Amino acid sequence: MRTPKVGTVMLDGTVYAGISPKTGNMLFAMPEDAPDLLDYKQSHDCLSEMNKNKSFGYSDWRIPVVQELEVIFENRQKGGLSGTFNEAGKNYTKKFEINPPGNRTAPGWYRASDWAGYYSTKCKLFNDGTEMGMLDIDRVSVRYVREGGRPDKVTVLKNSVSHAARALQSKISSRLH
Repeated sequence: MRTPKVGTVMLDGTVYAGISPKTGNMLFAMPEDAPDLLDYKQSHDCLSEMNKNKSFGYSDWRIPVVQELEVIFENRQKGGLSGTFNEAGKNYTKKFEINPPGNRTAPGWYRASDWAGYYSTKCKLFNDGTEMGMLDIDRVSVRYVREGGRPDKVTVLKNSVSHAARALQSKISSRLH
C-alpha cells in the first residue's frame, strides 16, 4: 500500500490529512468538525466521549498540535477535506474587533492543543491562516485527529497481510478442487 493521497476518504470514514510534522506518522482527521463551537473544557469533554464510544472504530482521537493544524490548513481544499471547514471567521487580532473576554464565539478559528499562555491555547483562523492564542472560555471550531503508522511501516504491514491473504486463498482454493 502506498501512502494515501491527501484528502482520501478511508474505508473507516476518516480522511487522510497528511504527515504529522511532530511525529512523522500519518495523520487522519474526522470528516467534519465537532458539532458545535466549543470552549476548552467542552472540547475535551467531547473528545473523552468520542474515545469512550470509539468514534469511527478508534479510541485515540485528540486535538491536533499547532504544527498538525497547519498541515490540515494547507490541505483543507484537497479531496474529502474540501468544503468541510468553517472559513467564515473574523480576524480578532485587531484590538477594535475583540469582544469582551468570555463573550466570544469565534467560528472559523480552530483550536490546537498547544498552550499559548495563561488560560489560552493556540488557534488558527482557517480563512487566512492567522494564528493567535484564544482564551479557554472562547468557543471555537475543533477538528479531531488521530495518527496511523509511519508510511514506510504501513507498506511492510500491507505486504505481510497480502502475503498471508494469498497463502490463505491458496489453501482454500486447494481444498475446493
